[in-house]
Amino acid sequence: MPRAHLGLLPRVARGLAAVGLLPLGLTAVLLIRTNSQAMSSITLQSHVVAAQTAAAQVDEFLRSRLSLAQSVATSPALSSDAKSEVSAALIQGLLESLADVLGIEIETGSGATVLTVQRRDRAALLERARQHPRTGDAVSALVDERGTWIRIVAPIPGVDGQLVLVSDASVLAPLFVPRKRLDGAEIALFDLDGRRILGELDLGRLAADVPATIRDRYLQSLRTGTQIEGTIEAEDVLAAYSGAIEAPWYVLSQQPSRAAFATSRRMYKNAGLAIVVALLMILGLSAGAYSSVVRPIRDLTRIQRDLAGVPGRPSGDEIADLRESFAQLERRVRDRDALAKTFLGRFEILDVLGEGAMGMVFRGWDPRLERPVALKTIRLDKDVPEAERELLAQRLVREAVTTARLTDPNIVAVYDVQSAGDQAFIAMELVSGHSLDEYLHMHGKLQDREAATIGAGIARGLAAAHREGILHQDIKPANVLLSEDGLIKVSDFGIANLVTALAPEPDTIYGTPGYLPPETLEGDGFDAHGDLFALGVVLYQCLTGRSPFLGRTLGETFRNTARGAAKPIRALEPMVAPALAELVTSLIRAAKSERPTSAEEVAGRLEALVPSDGKMWKPRFSLVEPAWKEFLNARPESRLFRTVDLGRDLGRDLGGAGQPG
Repeated sequence: MPRAHLGLLPRVARGLAAVGLLPLGLTAVLLIRTNSQAMSSITLQSHVVAAQTAAAQVDEFLRSRLSLAQSVATSPALSSDAKSEVSAALIQGLLESLADVLGIEIETGSGATVLTVQRRDRAALLERARQHPRTGDAVSALVDERGTWIRIVAPIPGVDGQLVLVSDASVLAPLFVPRKRLDGAEIALFDLDGRRILGELDLGRLAADVPATIRDRYLQSLRTGTQIEGTIEAEDVLAAYSGAIEAPWYVLSQQPSRAAFATSRRMYKNAGLAIVVALLMILGLSAGAYSSVVRPIRDLTRIQRDLAGVPGRPSGDEIADLRESFAQLERRVRDRDALAKTFLGRFEILDVLGEGAMGMVFRGWDPRLERPVALKTIRLDKDVPEAERELLAQRLVREAVTTARLTDPNIVAVYDVQSAGDQAFIAMELVSGHSLDEYLHMHGKLQDREAATIGAGIARGLAAAHREGILHQDIKPANVLLSEDGLIKVSDFGIANLVTALAPEPDTIYGTPGYLPPETLEGDGFDAHGDLFALGVVLYQCLTGRSPFLGRTLGETFRNTARGAAKPIRALEPMVAPALAELVTSLIRAAKSERPTSAEEVAGRLEALVPSDGKMWKPRFSLVEPAWKEFLNARPESRLFRTVDLGRDLGRDLGGAGQPG
């Protein structure tokens, strides 16, 4: 399989990405990972502090209430007579000193109430608190939908009785309001059964066995005399708990992990934004590198390949293409040194301009007349007997002499013809510029004015040749030269006729598929109408950028030509002028009787479409950078065809009629 080439621009972009994105992405991932771990630790520590602080304040509250209750319960007045006025006054003083206390009762060991001192405005609440079942704990919580109360029990020494103090737990409520700076945080006070005493935290976010686990740890702490505390990292919750000392309660503080890691998410977002910015910078730098480095190198590569004559299209790897073109140039320079010592006849060979199936074209120098020339060689088949080759060489000379009589400005002038061994060559005018084939590669297709001007120049050249009885037989873009000074010249007059004469088999004609007229394909020979047909194909290409008859195979191309199966020009290019489209369509009709009668007529009709004499045009070589893009269809090359075989095959393909449908 062919090796994939990596161009210079992808290499630049890859290097920039490696230098910019890789360190940035790696640093971002490491920082975010470290930050996530740190945020988890910081969040848990924050909840540990919150739980410990709240538990300590609950303990302080309970300790103060227990101390007061015990100091009253151990007073001599209460021990001697709990119902006395002194006892009542003592309890009343305690009640008035504590705003959170709803009431104080003296109970016997059997539970009978001996004395009740209460606030008048809180009597209903105290009655509601009495309805809760009693426990044997010194401190217990009473919770219902109306509120939360704390019952504190202190035994009275020397008697079978106890002091019961009921306090409103709402004074502790501020301890269990989440701090605003912790998004989604919750804190609450629970007993060992998981019953919420104060706060709004929902245990449902934690595992079902969390309350039991905390209870077990609490009981263990009672045996060891240590403080109960710990942290919990559930699937989507971070939490910490701390137990109270004065009551079997614990404080639980928790926060959703999504809220705890909001900073990490912001860091991810900022890191993503930074990577996008880095990508945009890389794209900007790549665009700058393309305009300042890659495109100039591509232009240099293209020029080098053109100068070196490297075949094929660039590989896409500019460095490899440059290396290849330099190597080819080096070979060309060595070959040029050898060429400089080579002569064809009296002509000195300077450079190779091109190579084809029948020979080569050289840039040469005529030392006698001191002018540049183009030298086109034609190979004579070695299998042909020497005597016959001499006859062919003589015919070549006659063709060249006939062509040399054509002195029209739209025809490439022929200077000389010679034969040497199995080769013959023609010395002709050297035109500085481009072929129409190359020009169409540059621009794809032409505007009406330019196409009509070039077509008129070709038609004028054909008209001059037809007046002398000379046919071209191979009109195509490669044989139309556009000079830098604005001249339009047709080259290779008589070459097709000569190559046909060199064919080893009779009934053979030289031409290019897609340009040969239907009558020639059917064996009816070639006349001036055939040159006009080929001119129509060339103009169709100029206006649409595609050949009218070219198919996927050679046979399909010939069948399309015979049928006249060309899409209407204005269906492909609606902006083409109707008169120009009609003229081109008439030139490529299958029946030659329906085509224009002469090249002179065609030239006149084309010149009428443009305000010029049809011989000069304005080249766009320096205005448009050559794109060298391939045509939609592959370009066919000239070759020899047996018209007898073509006519028989076409007759069969067209239903045996032998004529185009």
